[in-house]
Amino acid sequence: MDKDLLIRKNTIEVNKLTAKCLVITTLFLVSLWLFSITDFYHYDVYIMTVILVACILLLLIPSVLVNVLKFETLWIKYYVIICSLAAVFLISTFLSFNYCILSIFPILIATMYCDKKLINITAFSSCMCIAISMLLGFYLVENNGVQQQYTSLLEALIYGVFLRFILILLTTLFSYYIVDRFLLFYSS
Repeated sequence: MDKDLLIRKNTIEVNKLTAKCLVITTLFLVSLWLFSITDFYHYDVYIMTVILVACILLLLIPSVLVNVLKFETLWIKYYVIICSLAAVFLISTFLSFNYCILSIFPILIATMYCDKKLINITAFSSCMCIAISMLLGFYLVENNGVQQQYTSLLEALIYGVFLRFILILLTTLFSYYIVDRFLLFYSS
């Protein structure tokens, strides 16, 4: 099979798969919201509701494009990554300290496309989103529905940004291994 045709077919199939993954993620966010209204994390319910509804809408848009409107174009993968980055950015800004593992979510999605350039762009964008969301979370959102864990900017940079950068870089490295393995498997 021609490599370009294989990549195109893989992208269209992965668009469908990522749309399903994003719908499943919305179910996780709904359960997160239900858990948050128990007042375990002491979040402002209004802020939590607005952020999670915005994230759910962002994550459902690719599913609507792929499953309802039946778009089978290659640009959908970029839109999927942008929507997942935006959702993670919102969660990281307003609920950042308890959900840092979500920062690898866009890279995991990019890995499914088996495109190293997309993985690099996603990793770089994730790092920028983490840095900006930490600064916004530290300066603008402080005591606005979120209980802050860091007492100084240096502490936020070291424990918030730096450690998440390492997590992103390790996930990117693993993604490269997965893509190489996948391409090796299909080339033989």
